[in-house]
Amino acid sequence: MRIGIFSDTYAPDVNGVVTSVMLLQKTLEDHGHEVFVITNHPKLIDIHYQNHVLRLPGIKLKSLYGYVMTSPIQLRAYRMIRKMKLDLIHVHSDFGVGMFSRFISFRLNLPIVFTYHTEIENYTHYINPLELRSVEKFSRFAVAKLSKQLGDHSTAVIAPSKKTKDMLLRYGVKKDIFIVPTGVDLERFSSASLDINRMTKIRLAYGILPEECLFIYVGRIAKEKSIDLVIDGFHHVDFESFKCKLLIVGDGPQLNELRQQVLDLNLEKQVKFAGKKSADDVPYYYNAAQAFICASRTETQGLTYLEAMASGLPILARPDKVLEGLVHEGTTGFYFETEEELARTVERFARRSKEEVDELKKNIHETIRQLDREVFYHNIMEVYESALKDFNPE
Repeated sequence: MRIGIFSDTYAPDVNGVVTSVMLLQKTLEDHGHEVFVITNHPKLIDIHYQNHVLRLPGIKLKSLYGYVMTSPIQLRAYRMIRKMKLDLIHVHSDFGVGMFSRFISFRLNLPIVFTYHTEIENYTHYINPLELRSVEKFSRFAVAKLSKQLGDHSTAVIAPSKKTKDMLLRYGVKKDIFIVPTGVDLERFSSASLDINRMTKIRLAYGILPEECLFIYVGRIAKEKSIDLVIDGFHHVDFESFKCKLLIVGDGPQLNELRQQVLDLNLEKQVKFAGKKSADDVPYYYNAAQAFICASRTETQGLTYLEAMASGLPILARPDKVLEGLVHEGTTGFYFETEEELARTVERFARRSKEEVDELKKNIHETIRQLDREVFYHNIMEVYESALKDFNPE
């Protein structure tokens, strides 16, 4: 099958959508499919095509975390894509390249599968900095209408979790919605396939002693991730009795604000910032830690949770529907609600014995192997076959 993957973000960007797209691309190619990626780059005129990756011209929007906006009409790119002789389009974006994919679908009479990656309604603060209630209400109304339109104008819709499917149903989407969690490359994150010396060097670089318990957050540094709650929680930890630290890996619009928060709370010794890391480095950072911690409630699936579990890390998180079936209290992780509860949870985990931690890791391995990329491939192909069968060009 010849498949066109359309996405506003792709390597070298590092985020959840890129992880999902690249895993999909590699998995499809490993099974003999020919995959073409249509994405963008921050060039005003240039179109670049190499190794089956077509990059369209766009403008970088610094206020939206470097998001590149592309015109939905690209006539030269259309002619190039027509020569690809695609069988199916799989789109991972709502705007820009996502809109362009729908133009291609219409002009070339191709079925289009749409994966809904982002709870856009939880990102309206980027266009409502004054937090005006009327703007917030209108923005959420517009998001619901747009999501319904995009869903209903697709041949099939993929939701990475039941939480996301329920949200799309609430928006009124009528097309079939398939729940297909993004898989994870278990071998890539397994400590057995990594250089232990690199993990040791990471801990040394941030002053983390061998006897200290390291908690890690990996992801975008932004308001919707609620990292400020995690930092506040560490302010309540009894560091005299419990030797532990927090390492925050990533970049984003809230980075400077969180750095200042750490200074204000006198947590410079306990909370460290690693900045943005390459995709090749990320598995080493996970494996340098003892547990993963995240307070976000805006995930459609939460790929970093899966990557952390693939690295054998127990999860500390706030209750959220995307974690149902993944994080079981005391078995694969622990839940908290407030910053005080987070502090007590951190302390309880820090004093666990090696036997207790080994039992957690065993449970985590049993849980995460259900999301191996081969399972992901099987589920994706079921959606593709359904879309090809149901597609009725007008």
